[in-house]
Amino acid sequence: MNIAIAAIVKNEASYLLEWIAYHCVIGVSHFLIANNDSSDETPELLRKLADSGLVTTIDFPTKGDVKPQLPAYQKLLKKCPESIDLIAFIDADEYITVTDGSLTIHSVLDRLFENSEVSALAMNWACFGSAGQLFREEGMVIERFTRQSSPKFTANRNYKSIARRESIINFMNPHHINTSGGSYINTLGEPLDILDGKHGVTQHLVWDHLRVNHYVTKSLEEFVVGKSRNGSAATQGRKKHKQYFESHDRNEESWRYSDGLLNAVHELHCAFKSMLYPEVVPRSANVYFSMASDLRWGGSASSRQIKDLGVYKWHLDSPSNEGVIEQTQLGWKLVGWLLTENAEDAAYIIVQVGKGCEWRVPLMIKRPDVVREMCEGPMLTRHELCGFAFDLPGCFKTAKLYAEISGRRALLKEVTIQCSQSC
Repeated sequence: MNIAIAAIVKNEASYLLEWIAYHCVIGVSHFLIANNDSSDETPELLRKLADSGLVTTIDFPTKGDVKPQLPAYQKLLKKCPESIDLIAFIDADEYITVTDGSLTIHSVLDRLFENSEVSALAMNWACFGSAGQLFREEGMVIERFTRQSSPKFTANRNYKSIARRESIINFMNPHHINTSGGSYINTLGEPLDILDGKHGVTQHLVWDHLRVNHYVTKSLEEFVVGKSRNGSAATQGRKKHKQYFESHDRNEESWRYSDGLLNAVHELHCAFKSMLYPEVVPRSANVYFSMASDLRWGGSASSRQIKDLGVYKWHLDSPSNEGVIEQTQLGWKLVGWLLTENAEDAAYIIVQVGKGCEWRVPLMIKRPDVVREMCEGPMLTRHELCGFAFDLPGCFKTAKLYAEISGRRALLKEVTIQCSQSC
């Protein structure tokens, strides 16, 4: 199933890229994000992410006394791509978390939504406190805060929802979705047990298989300059100050993500930063999530354009024309080589996704097999480094490959990876 997340954000530039990287790693393929009167770098970050094709974004300012969250959800729903099967509605301090040991959410959601009569799923909160941190420190949110509230904490019985896109009509509140029919279940597959008619709160806490880790407070500094200052997008006049912090700063139990997941999120986070801010962050490879299966080629380039650029010969080993794909645990790998007519020219492979977001990959790998078979005379020694390798984040299923020589470009190939049903 193709899964999207919808959210409304305000001044989340410091956290948004980590939040997106995390959810990409666990299997989310698209994001629908409304910007609500942000005064930090959030609008510019969202624009860059929209250019990559990973995010659909809208501006949704607060007008008068109307709280923006539910109207923003309604507008985002209309903009959701038809390829999306399920949409989760959560906030930027909430992380959908698999609790059964799986890396991704696909197997859980495939099982829970296997019955076509199921239209929506409720996931209970697990509220995290400050872990005693007064000030913001280095590191990701999901690695800095490892103290959670106990199951007895009543706020944990709040839930957030995932629903079939075509079943969604509107929203009773930020927690509960009104659907066109079918059943609303918990993560055990049981009928949702709502507490005394309070849609958004369950009678019993269920953390099996999936839950939503809610980083309610973060550190005291982050709470004061963030949640307390931004207010609520859902409730008119709600203040989140001292009493809110003290009541939600719960740290009774220790809980942390696996090192493998943390490492994957960290590397994808770095890769996104290198793509969006190439002038600041150097590219870091070795990432990413995908369960790719079928290969399709498109966008064939003109051989004349490539030759005029100064390309002697080139080849893409993975993915291959026969559909062979080299994969890492979290992505699919672009591997190949390129020989230039003039070995003195500065040459790169440009990996482009979306509307111009790209990585510049140097030819830094020795390929003696290529040189031995393709070169002769002086070319044997002048083309020692002609290979390239790049791990493409699995959330991007299409990429254009360009050759760049001495500042000029020509399209080499466009590749698309189609996920199998097991994705």
